[in-house]
Amino acid sequence: MQGFRNADGWCYLAHALAAIVASLVFTFVVATTLAAERLSPLGLEHLQFMHRPFDA
Repeated sequence: MQGFRNADGWCYLAHALAAIVASLVFTFVVATTLAAERLSPLGLEHLQFMHRPFDA
């Protein structure tokens, strides 16, 4: 158990780094998904339709 006690500091550091990396990956995935929806043809057609609602 002595080794585990010595490694507690590293465990906290590893967990903090893992949380930071996980949040960065989550943010990247969300941003990529939103960008893909914005740049997709369906999204562009939807935006054009919203900008010109009175076209026949």
